[in-house]
Amino acid sequence: MNKAQFLEVLASRLSQLPPEEIERSLAYYAEMIDDRIEDGMTEAQAVASLEDMDTIVDRILQDTPITTLVRTKMRPKGGWSAASIVLAILGFPIWLPLLVTVFAVVLTLYVVLWSLLIAFIAVAAALTAAGVGCIIGAFFGFGNAFLPMLGAGLLLLGLGLLALLGVKSAIVSTVRMSASLGRGIKSLFIRKER
Repeated sequence: MNKAQFLEVLASRLSQLPPEEIERSLAYYAEMIDDRIEDGMTEAQAVASLEDMDTIVDRILQDTPITTLVRTKMRPKGGWSAASIVLAILGFPIWLPLLVTVFAVVLTLYVVLWSLLIAFIAVAAALTAAGVGCIIGAFFGFGNAFLPMLGAGLLLLGLGLLALLGVKSAIVSTVRMSASLGRGIKSLFIRKER
């Protein structure tokens, strides 16, 4: 495959994007191919050294802002017909409350999840601080209670540090889940044209 064929296939696979986005992607890959040709590759070798077309198209679509994808997905290729405009207006009392409800439920679940994580962080920090306080208190004052205070301090410190490890793991998992959810929502607006 030569450069012109590659760019033609890429443009056809990105047809759902606005023309300026397609042009930007084509210019980027044309320049990448030109740079490889300048480094001594033939045109066919430069094109072959790129990733496969599916990977390139998926990356471009994932890097495209969701507002652009929504705008192009919501705009039919032939334009809006009178019937589709009338149906959208008449269906407004139904689809808008449903859309708002779904958004509110998802947002609420997301806020509750992060609130729980913040509460777990507070508990882990409190356990750690209490452990440090007990250890310091054992050395500075409570004569007969030295060993019980030291033991309680070490226990609380251990529990706090163990809880902090669990919280760290939960935060990493939540961030990954959030990114995956964002990619899933974005993929709803990506047409697969193979």
